[in-house]
Amino acid sequence: MYINAYKPKGSVRHKNLISLTTAAREDVFEYIYRTRDFKLKARVGEKNSCLAGKYVAMISKSSYFRTQVAFRIAVESLGGIPIIIPLVGTAIEESLKDCDVIRNLRDYGIAAFLVDTSFDHDAELLERYADSPVIDANAKVGPCFALSSLLTVREKFGKLSGLKLTFIGDCSNGDNSILTGAAKCGMNLNVVSPKELPPSKKIVDYCRQFCNVELFTDKEDGIRGTDVIYVNENDFGDDYALDELDLAFARKDAIVLHSFPLVRKKSISDDAADCPQSMIFEQAANLVYALEAALSFI
Repeated sequence: MYINAYKPKGSVRHKNLISLTTAAREDVFEYIYRTRDFKLKARVGEKNSCLAGKYVAMISKSSYFRTQVAFRIAVESLGGIPIIIPLVGTAIEESLKDCDVIRNLRDYGIAAFLVDTSFDHDAELLERYADSPVIDANAKVGPCFALSSLLTVREKFGKLSGLKLTFIGDCSNGDNSILTGAAKCGMNLNVVSPKELPPSKKIVDYCRQFCNVELFTDKEDGIRGTDVIYVNENDFGDDYALDELDLAFARKDAIVLHSFPLVRKKSISDDAADCPQSMIFEQAANLVYALEAALSFI
């Protein structure tokens, strides 16, 4: 079953949202539908107060202000009280490992924790000690930004299953909710990376349970005939940086997405980021609704 044939039930199996890899496929559908619903309700001014009077804390790298703003808006829109805990360097891991600190925060009345740091395993670390729900808000490979991206694709094409997504970026280590979430929604995947940085076999094998996955070392070959080009910030160099000329190899109605933060002139050129096919800023705006969706299930 794919998302267009799925009827939302209004619930998910687990309140923690660490990754779309560990989430059941039906739960991924639930999150996408809930994200869409919050966006539609916001357009007509309809409010939801499911977090009324509840404190929600975000443990964040101090420089990640865009996600912090999205978090604050999402929590306040649901009637909650946002608390941002900005940390730097080793203080992040030290705090997450200190079970006494986490228990103190829980006992202060924190209803849920969001984590937005440089490493996706930080949320997993917090999950070990926090009895309250934990949500990974990492905007590079985390589940919330993946949900905002998948909603953006569905808004454009009216479906997800059967589409092809080309991912240009490093997925040699760790989890990747963009790939696993797209796979669970029935999207086929092209993964583009240098020969010396192939994607994780674990991720590829997992995604192949749900869809076709092809690997490319040539950017143009990987883009050819694709519906969605997803650029994940990387250090691959100019041969893998997306520019507007590359779009000629994709389908005429293909769209461009990018992880955040958007670093121009590194993994994507200005003309590609700002071209008519770019939906990067719609994708980023949908993050607020994805955070609301995740928080509404706690």
